[in-house]
Amino acid sequence: MGARILIIATTIFTWLLWGFVLIRFEPSAGAPWSLILFYGTLTLALFGTFLNIGMAWNTRNLGRLPLGGETGIIIRHAVLLTLFILVILNLAAIRLLRVWSVIPLALLVILIEFFLDSLIRRGAR
Repeated sequence: MGARILIIATTIFTWLLWGFVLIRFEPSAGAPWSLILFYGTLTLALFGTFLNIGMAWNTRNLGRLPLGGETGIIIRHAVLLTLFILVILNLAAIRLLRVWSVIPLALLVILIEFFLDSLIRRGAR
């Protein structure tokens, strides 16, 4: 339970840090390091948020905290969702975001998840 509180607190801190970067620095017109800070803090905040959502979802459905293998799956899903959103935001920033560019990207993420899941299941046999 202590690790979960630490993850929640860290996620809140990274969202506050992202807000500070957004207000204090101008990522779109500023120096390259402000863009790096913007995307770095956003990545950590999104990852922590998806990790917390996955842990809460798993706890609610199982009635207990997730175990090692379940936590690995939650982390993998959080990473994939975070990367998906970051790629969408980057496409929007360069004005290439269209429905027809999101659909193949979503299918790619689903394909990666099925591939990784099949590797894990094959190793468990």
